[in-house]
Amino acid sequence: MKLRYLVFALLVSSAAGPAAADLLILVHGYQSDAGTWVRSGVVDTLGQSGWTPGGLLIPSGPLPTASFMGNNTVWLAQLPSEAPLSVQAGALLVSVQGLHRKWPDQPIVLVGHSAGGVVARMALVLARPALPNATLITIASPHLGTVRAAQALEATRLPFPVSWMADALGGPHYQSLKRSWPLLTELAMLPGSSLDWLNHQPHPQARYVSILRGSSTGIAGDALVPGYSQDLNQVPPLRGRARVLVVPGSHDLGPADGSALLGILASS
Repeated sequence: MKLRYLVFALLVSSAAGPAAADLLILVHGYQSDAGTWVRSGVVDTLGQSGWTPGGLLIPSGPLPTASFMGNNTVWLAQLPSEAPLSVQAGALLVSVQGLHRKWPDQPIVLVGHSAGGVVARMALVLARPALPNATLITIASPHLGTVRAAQALEATRLPFPVSWMADALGGPHYQSLKRSWPLLTELAMLPGSSLDWLNHQPHPQARYVSILRGSSTGIAGDALVPGYSQDLNQVPPLRGRARVLVVPGSHDLGPADGSALLGILASS
């Protein structure tokens, strides 16, 4: 009798198919890479709660050959972080849509740190058709721009011969800023920029969450992005639609972000 019941239970389970599990895609920020999620301890924190590594998502590259085992999986997006927002969003969208085609029943969760949050939001807006059951979580992201981008532009637009001296002595970081002029123009949110355009587009039905940095209230923000700019509710099409969570600290990622993500995902 017990054997007959076990066989029946297995048949019912098989017929029902695998339970829905989240595909979590982590998007790094400016002057960073996919490894930041590992170095910061976020991936390790997620792994301790059963999240399985999915693989690295590379622009124009093949999807990792991981097979779906019914577990929540973590994917790391590797993007050209100095490129304009639209270039990064387009590359991310190719990977996201590839995962969705491979596992259409699994909810997509996009998590972006700093400028990566803006890139992830743009990918979500550009997705056609819209991704069903999608979630967007941004961490310390400059949704309304940041004065730091404008300051970086000014620092690299120097008259000759000062510009010659800066090129000779500025080092890799300075050269990176120069290569990033189009992106910095967008993050400064100058009129007519793609970020200005994005903030006036209809946003799809999705779950939106902002993780704010700074003090315990998150109002002041951090050294790079003011608090109001980190709040998705300040984006006109998203007013009143986003949950806000404060994780005090600097602009950088840390294990506390992994714990915050676990809490958000558990409450979905």
